[in-house]
Amino acid sequence: MGLFGILKSKAERDFELKSRLRQANNKIEHHVRKLELQCGRYLDFARRAFDLQDAVQFSDLAKRYYQTLACRNRWQRYQLKLNSMELQRDEVRATEEFLSGIGALTQAILQGVDPKEVERVARDIELAESKCQELDQTMTENMFEVLGPVSGDFDEERVKNLTTLMSTGIEEYPTAGSKDLELDGSPASRGSKMSFEEALNHYRDAR
Repeated sequence: MGLFGILKSKAERDFELKSRLRQANNKIEHHVRKLELQCGRYLDFARRAFDLQDAVQFSDLAKRYYQTLACRNRWQRYQLKLNSMELQRDEVRATEEFLSGIGALTQAILQGVDPKEVERVARDIELAESKCQELDQTMTENMFEVLGPVSGDFDEERVKNLTTLMSTGIEEYPTAGSKDLELDGSPASRGSKMSFEEALNHYRDAR
């Protein structure tokens, strides 16, 4: 964290974080809408190429459709991660505020109790509050870091890397594992001509 970041008050950092989160959500939602429109156009063009029996253009358009769909899904997962982190941080902040306010009340409730016991309870509350403060600070710093890909211009590569880490071991799409499609061919398991949906599905692994 730079010197300017250290000198900022907690309230200033909270305001900046909330502002950047709001801007990030707006930017991501706008970008996702654009990607969804692109997906729709690629799908329409792919259907046209399929009807024209143009295997080369169909292959290219189908791959671009799934690549754009995968990009949209990455941004949506990234947005979900941001909002999830914000919710967790708010939960920590609420606990911190509760512990901060419960100290004096506990002292009043425990009047007449062994002073050592009162001291022990107060110490436990202070320790828990301190840990919440540390966790709050760490989560705030992590959120500023994760917001990096939407600071300024979009950084597609950083989002791709982040979402890969978030979903390690989970495939975005099932792998088809088949050879180049022949539009007028037939699947081995069927005697009828391959439908548009079957042909499109062939390219789901081509990202």
